[in-house]
Amino acid sequence: MQLNSSQLEMIKMYNLSVVDNIANMGKLTTKEMQSISTKLSELTLTNERKMDKLIESTDKNMEKLQQSNEKRLEEMRITVDE
Repeated sequence: MQLNSSQLEMIKMYNLSVVDNIANMGKLTTKEMQSISTKLSELTLTNERKMDKLIESTDKNMEKLQQSNEKRLEEMRITVDE
């Protein structure tokens, strides 16, 4: 079976269309991956900042608790010594 010139031309056009579509999908995928990467980086930085604040807050609260406990312990020692 032989194809005539118009059939061959249609096949070529179809092939070009498929190639163009694949190329466009590749470009869109690349853009989406870049966007996801950017968002992930931003979220990572935000989480790091929040964790730093949480650690700082926890450290301060632990220090306050320790000081309070030391004070109470000293008060108890004084009471026992009397």
